[in-house]
Amino acid sequence: LALTWDACGVYDRPLRWWVLLYVVLQACQLPMRVVLVAGLRSAESSGRSAEAFLTSLTASRAWQMGGVLGRIMYTWQVL
Repeated sequence: LALTWDACGVYDRPLRWWVLLYVVLQACQLPMRVVLVAGLRSAESSGRSAEAFLTSLTASRAWQMGGVLGRIMYTWQVL
């Protein structure tokens, strides 16, 4: 996006800002997704319960904030 920002000048400016904000929202959710995948792999390799890991993860404040970001992203997509 940053490399072709000027080349996309033929498109309407609101579209470019919409895409930029969408990318930022996706990037904000990336750390939680990495924690999810890494935690599941760790639980699987160490023989621990994936259910216990998921229960603790979904109870965390970070997971709740991820849900809020997900709803914001959905609303942003509808726009």
